Amino acid sequence: MFILQREIGDRQELIRGIYMESASSLFLVMCKYKFSDGNDCDEEPLEGADFCILHIDFPDKSSPEYAMINELKIKKINDKITKSDFNFEGAKIPESDFFKDKLLLRPIFNRATFEGDASFVEVNFKGGASFEGANFKGDASFEGANFDRFAGFNRVTFYGYARFNETTFDRDTWIKGAIFTKGASFVEANFKGGASFEGATFDRFAGFNGATFDGNSKFNRATFDGNASFNGVFFHGNVRFNETTFDGDASFNGVTFNRFGGFNGATFDGNSRFNRATFHGDANFEGVTFDGDARFNKTTFDGDAGFNGATFKKDVSFTAADRTKPTRFNNAIFNNANIQRKICFDNCKIKNISFSGTDISNDLDLSKSTITGDATFKKSKITGSFIFSPNTFEKYSSQEEAFRRAKRACEEAGNKQRADEYYFKEMVAKRKQKKNAVIRSLDWIFLEKFFCYGVKPLNTFIIWMAVIGIFAGFFWMLQALPSPNPSGYIYFSIVNAMTPGYGGMYPNSGIPEIIASIEALLGTFMWASFISIFVRRFTR
Repeated sequence: MFILQREIGDRQELIRGIYMESASSLFLVMCKYKFSDGNDCDEEPLEGADFCILHIDFPDKSSPEYAMINELKIKKINDKITKSDFNFEGAKIPESDFFKDKLLLRPIFNRATFEGDASFVEVNFKGGASFEGANFKGDASFEGANFDRFAGFNRVTFYGYARFNETTFDRDTWIKGAIFTKGASFVEANFKGGASFEGATFDRFAGFNGATFDGNSKFNRATFDGNASFNGVFFHGNVRFNETTFDGDASFNGVTFNRFGGFNGATFDGNSRFNRATFHGDANFEGVTFDGDARFNKTTFDGDAGFNGATFKKDVSFTAADRTKPTRFNNAIFNNANIQRKICFDNCKIKNISFSGTDISNDLDLSKSTITGDATFKKSKITGSFIFSPNTFEKYSSQEEAFRRAKRACEEAGNKQRADEYYFKEMVAKRKQKKNAVIRSLDWIFLEKFFCYGVKPLNTFIIWMAVIGIFAGFFWMLQALPSPNPSGYIYFSIVNAMTPGYGGMYPNSGIPEIIASIEALLGTFMWASFISIFVRRFTR
């Protein structure tokens, strides 16, 4: 019995030894590549190597082994495609058009390296496709391809030109942190889900002309080192370019922002163009820096347009297409902005506009635009000219605010005469806001027409002389004086209006005395007006 048990034990040890030896041998023949899920590649390594034919690096092209490795890779890839096995994670893929016009079911190309040009033209990606961390050493073309689920290109590096023209992304697309070293083209691409290019880098030209973004899209903290063109793009959802850097020229001509358009903290080092763009929702350019010219010509802002804290280092213009089609703003907000060159609003129709705390180092031109609501210029500083017309502001309160700001700008510039002109207009606007019609009429007669708010001495003098002439005519018609000589009536009218006594000439009793009293009262007022005007002139 003991001998039998011992033999059984020996056999078990033998079987265990054989098993362990087999398992050890099996482990040694497996490829050493580890997938992102922690599993090992179960392919056999090449003889004398640690990796299988898919995961082994290419030798130098001058090496005699290069052609053999390349041929084996092509054969292996074709075998996997035939078996509908599309897991190419970490693979080193030679230049070829393996996947062109194919249907790829849930393909995985994470951390894969494409040694040459890669063609995915008109490929149908079913069930999602992932290229995260992949490297394309040649040109990469996805033109006309269709992604029916998610498309992941996070942290992908494109060393060649990347083409996604007329590509359709049915679900969400992630291209976060991707690097495009030789340009990228997404012309007429269709993003039906969300699209994220956050942190992406475009070393050269980036073209999105005619593309459509149905969902929300994000370009936050992206860098466009070359020119960026988004002409004719349609953003159906919210779009954000927050803290994005445009080192070259940026063109958003004809773009439609159907909802919110945000560029908070973005930097435009080159010229920026938003001509003929339409913002149906709010447009936010808070803290944006425009180092080049900024053009918003023929642009429509249906929502609020916020430029709070923005810096304009060169010219900025908002010019309409023609006189019959003004550029429209709901609320145009430039609070605390720094505008270093001329800013021009040509044929714009603006509901409310605010320049509170804004520093404008050059001209502000609103002369050919209309502001229907409030205009705010509190604590603003305008070094250049403030140009606008009497028809610019429909609300009298806005007129008053604007003329006051213009007056202060002229005073700071030492242009006292121009400041007086704006002061007069400011007071006219203030008078028109008074609700009592009687007081408003009296102000118009005495303060505006006679006194001219103390800024037009010549006008006041001419009116004074006209008053004297009119009253001389009254005296002559009524034969109010004993002297029939016409010069006597003129003399009497002058003396009556300008001195407290008549000397040797008195009006007849009755109506002539009443008229003479009225003239004396007006003369007293005119004297006070004339003196105050000259005092104001000389004290300034």
